[in-house]
Amino acid sequence: CLTASGYDPEKATEELYSRPELKWTQDAYVQPQSHMYDRFLFDPDTQTFTPDRFLEDLNKRYGGIDSVLLWPTYTNIGIDDRNQYDWVVTVPGGVDALSKLVGDLHVADVQVLFPYSPWDTGTRRDNTDEVQMAELLASTGADGFNADTMAAVAFSFVNASLNADGRYPVIEPESSGVNGDDPDYRFTTFAWDTMSWGYFSDGGYSGSFPLVPFVEKMHWVEPRHMTNICDRWSKNHTDNLQSAWFNGVGFETWENVWGAWNEIVPFDAEAVRRVGTMLRFFGGEDKRIFQSSGWEPHKPTLQENVFMSFWPSPSADEYLFTFVNRDGRNTTGAQLKLNEADFKKGVDEYSWFDCMRGTKLEVVDSELGFDLEAEDYGCVFATTNVNDEALVEFLSTMKTLSEKSLWRYRKEWTFLQQDRVQQGKPQVEGKPRKNMIRITPPAGWFFESWGVEIEGGENTPDGTDDHGTDIQFESEDYPSLYHGFETNLEMFEIDVWPVTVGEYYGFLVETGYLGGFDGERSEAGRSEDV
Repeated sequence: CLTASGYDPEKATEELYSRPELKWTQDAYVQPQSHMYDRFLFDPDTQTFTPDRFLEDLNKRYGGIDSVLLWPTYTNIGIDDRNQYDWVVTVPGGVDALSKLVGDLHVADVQVLFPYSPWDTGTRRDNTDEVQMAELLASTGADGFNADTMAAVAFSFVNASLNADGRYPVIEPESSGVNGDDPDYRFTTFAWDTMSWGYFSDGGYSGSFPLVPFVEKMHWVEPRHMTNICDRWSKNHTDNLQSAWFNGVGFETWENVWGAWNEIVPFDAEAVRRVGTMLRFFGGEDKRIFQSSGWEPHKPTLQENVFMSFWPSPSADEYLFTFVNRDGRNTTGAQLKLNEADFKKGVDEYSWFDCMRGTKLEVVDSELGFDLEAEDYGCVFATTNVNDEALVEFLSTMKTLSEKSLWRYRKEWTFLQQDRVQQGKPQVEGKPRKNMIRITPPAGWFFESWGVEIEGGENTPDGTDDHGTDIQFESEDYPSLYHGFETNLEMFEIDVWPVTVGEYYGFLVETGYLGGFDGERSEAGRSEDV
């Protein structure tokens, strides 16, 4: 299988996956993408980053994160000739602020990635992308990068980073795990791309999920490879999280999507907390069960539309079963028929636990029975080491977490409502100002506007924008890409021509305005000719 795919396991050496700077990727199961201007991460009043507030919110809502993808570039890039690296280092406070932010996140045991955008070709040029990325990671202490739109990343990025500071970069291509594509040629990059995103729906980047869970080929070929399942516009993440649990991989908890808030609803957030806790315990360095080469997806179950993966421990006489209930109904009774051939000892010689609920199970006629609610997650663990203190603590934690049914949490998704700050009426007196004309709108003037966002909804009057992208005017029920309504405007003045660069430069010189930013500014792209 490996040879046929083009994957060379000799290149994926134990040395690579044992490197200290890469080992964390094997159990980094929860990763959000966050804009640098996210109000929980950045305080616009003090112009400082607030990682403690950011992490506290995520810990409270869904149990915390293992890594974060910090995104300073798109949607801002393109407004001038600054390239993607300029946008990173010109955040308020510059490189020093970024280094402190990365350091604070590391103290909280959260690893940090920046984005790489290969489509950034129309901005100013500097050094090669490989060298600039290596310098960025070296100067900030960040751990690696996500490769936007890419299926695989060249080894030249690794060489550049090794030359810069001796560290091996974590590389996470976006589209390595796109369902519907043939990713076989990407397997050759497993020797240096230790993470990836995965899109598991029928349509690849968007669409519906089948009843029967997909098997993640990237994790199947290289069990140490971490895939984070991404479905940024979904309002219901049960499909995503069940796919992650079935395959023993991660989930991208992305909510601030290009400035639009796509909330992970409390039902899914609580599921992330519980599943994330189980993923970390069984996939962590102490057990590494989800890195087992003996993984068997789709082992038989006894209940209709309940699916299961089997994971023998790579280092101990222990076994894990991960269940997902893909049905809209609760299931009770026997869930699994045990096969003696799967175990080193007789099934009666093991202690069996329902780890989702932190309780002990009894084998009856070689069968295990437990409850699975609709759209639920199941976890059965077999071990002979019942005195394992970490296991006892874990089971106690899961028992507490599962006391309240997921179905007691809100599952309905809602828009984030907006309230526009009123600026007051324009003062129109005497003659029009220089280079301005006076406009008297007719009564009942029809205001019509379309947002230019490329994601989130259809950009037509009769289209759907059910994710609440763009803005919300007073007469609208929710944010929308399209705006069309009658309004009564009072007289106002408007510039005859757009403001030129020279006029704006004169304004800056005259007023000393810096846009609230008092840190060092990059000279990137600056022109002496105004």
